[in-house]
Amino acid sequence: MTIQHLSKAIYKYSLVLCSSLILGACSHGVLSLPPASVSYFENEYKTGAAVRIETWGISIDTNMDSGLSMGHIVKTYFYEGTASKFAGNSLEKIDEPLIEVKSSNVSDLTGASPYAYTVMSEGLLLNANAHRTGVNLGVSAYERVYLPSGFDGLLFMKTKLGAKNPGKFYIKRVEVPK
Repeated sequence: MTIQHLSKAIYKYSLVLCSSLILGACSHGVLSLPPASVSYFENEYKTGAAVRIETWGISIDTNMDSGLSMGHIVKTYFYEGTASKFAGNSLEKIDEPLIEVKSSNVSDLTGASPYAYTVMSEGLLLNANAHRTGVNLGVSAYERVYLPSGFDGLLFMKTKLGAKNPGKFYIKRVEVPK
């Protein structure tokens, strides 16, 4: 084997290695090196769900709060649960905490838009999106709530930014007579 063949082989295998690292590091619209830690939560009555993404290092986020981050970032996205649209849910169950579940047990969140998200960051953030534009160096924490137009219902949220458990989240839709 010549040196030219050897260098081509090394180049080819390094591309495969880099591609697998990048694909393995991408989760829920966040590309990070090292890979992000992702946790899934749902309340007992399936009226709220959350995805918590924690990154250390460099990350690129393509979700609602898109941007480039360097440092320690914890983002939690809150979604409507599978039972949020059913009339049988009573308000007595509003104060149920979110509990960690396996990803296979969470309702399908692919393509779903979150109703809210929280961010706790330490490091450098570069954001350029419809909701936030700018540079932040240091520590920041914020929450955003987004209700779709025409939303008729109740949203209850009680969180601790950056906490291992995102807290409490509940959505109950109601039908309004026309």
